[in-house]
Amino acid sequence: NQLKGWPLAKADHRSEDVILENKRTAEKFLHENADLFLLEHPEDELELAHYSKDQLGGSVLRFTQHYRGLTVWPSEIGVHLNAEGDVDLVDCAYIPTPVEVATQAELSDVEAKAKAHSAVSGDGNTKIGTPVLVIYAPLEHPAKLAWKMDVSAGLSQAWWVLVDAQNGEVLTKISRAMEGSVSGSGTDLMGITRPLMVW
Repeated sequence: NQLKGWPLAKADHRSEDVILENKRTAEKFLHENADLFLLEHPEDELELAHYSKDQLGGSVLRFTQHYRGLTVWPSEIGVHLNAEGDVDLVDCAYIPTPVEVATQAELSDVEAKAKAHSAVSGDGNTKIGTPVLVIYAPLEHPAKLAWKMDVSAGLSQAWWVLVDAQNGEVLTKISRAMEGSVSGSGTDLMGITRPLMVW
């Protein structure tokens, strides 16, 4: 989703620190529009994860979503500020405050790892990272409490696996292996341009 206007909110000029000023502008905008964003307490639910400048002199602040100490995944709100520090664009993929989602797991992390292992096609070399409890929030389905873990069985076999933390259902298996390729080129140490296949 995307909001765009001129401006959506004016800059909060109260600091000589530009980054702090821009952060305060973005947070104030999100707080004042909490009802529009369907967030109960944006100051508690959103955390600045990335700050960058754009080519026009503006800034982009990307906030991750959290609820009761749990990361809402995948979820992000991006607040774009123009060169004057005013909010002029918001892009986002997130969910309303997930008040109806359980935050206590019935399934243990050990049980979740076993479920994840059975969900992939790897062999005895399958490695499973430490499960992390998250609120899994696919936009097309209701949010659920889930164990999220990295599972790998080689360079071409790597996934994010999410297991329902209440009933053990494997909610999704997302490949982390880059299988697509494009043609490219690069200049070697002798100044000769070489064709490359980039994955």
